[in-house]
Amino acid sequence: MTDTYSDYTFYKNEYHGALTEEQYSAQVNKAHAEITARTMGRRDSEMETALKMCECELVDAIDGFANAPVGVSSVNNDGYSVSYGGTDRESRGGSAEYESICRRWLLVPVNLLLRWL
Repeated sequence: MTDTYSDYTFYKNEYHGALTEEQYSAQVNKAHAEITARTMGRRDSEMETALKMCECELVDAIDGFANAPVGVSSVNNDGYSVSYGGTDRESRGGSAEYESICRRWLLVPVNLLLRWL
């Protein structure tokens, strides 16, 4: 198991996530890998809580896509909406949604998404 930014206790108590510990554990390493790829592994002490929150939101998004039917191109957990557009499992994935989540959490006060640092 990879060292992740968050743990299940943080996910439940601080982020207020709805997944079971088993569901969280199945997706957290994928969420961590997504953040690592987008930040090129950069961390900053000012961003520790933001990294944890980002990872938790990514866990929810990744779990939503993992359980979505083939052809789903977008899933929204809050108001439960689903968009269709893909035709195979590769088209289902949420790259744009993952990007949006990372941009929401990882730009301020330190921009961890900057590529030329």
